[in-house]
Order: sequence, then C-alpha cells, then structure tokens
Amino acid sequence: MPALTFSGCLTALVSGLVILLFLTPLAHARGGGMRSVALFFSIFMIANGIGHLILSVFLGFIMPGAWSSPLLILAGINLFSVAKKHWSYFDVDVRS
Repeated sequence: MPALTFSGCLTALVSGLVILLFLTPLAHARGGGMRSVALFFSIFMIANGIGHLILSVFLGFIMPGAWSSPLLILAGINLFSVAKKHWSYFDVDVRS
C-alpha cells in the first residue's frame, strides 16, 4: 500500500469529490458517456470493498475501511444495476 500523508489523502479525496460534483448534471441528464463512467466507477467500488475484506482476512487484522466495505459493495452493485438496466443511449420522452 502506498504511504499517504494526511494532506495528500485529503487532497485526493476532495479532488475526486469535486470531479464527481461537476459530473452530476451530466448524470442527471443521462448523458451518453456517463453510462460508461458509472459502470467503471461501480466496478471500482465493488473491487475496492472486496479488496478491503480480503486483505483483512489474509493479514489477520481489520484494515481501515473494512467495516464500511459491505455498504460500499452494495452501493456499487446498485449503481451497476441501474447503469446497466435503466440508462440507454436512446432515452426518448414521448409524453408530449
């Protein structure tokens, strides 16, 4: 694992949150490229959660983030299923 200082970790976290904040209007509008971003991000979330749990078992102590890993895995599965089933490149509103 890389040794991160508090300021480096905080900077990376805040930068990631700002990027996600700027992508929110595109996700709300179901922009075409956002489906790929959502699928990638959901796979990353699931892998991250599973990684924390597996490392905790193999190393013999609870890794930081292991307690919240089940929530992260469930959120990733939810995002994956929503991005896979409900987002389409051809969403058309036919109510008019």
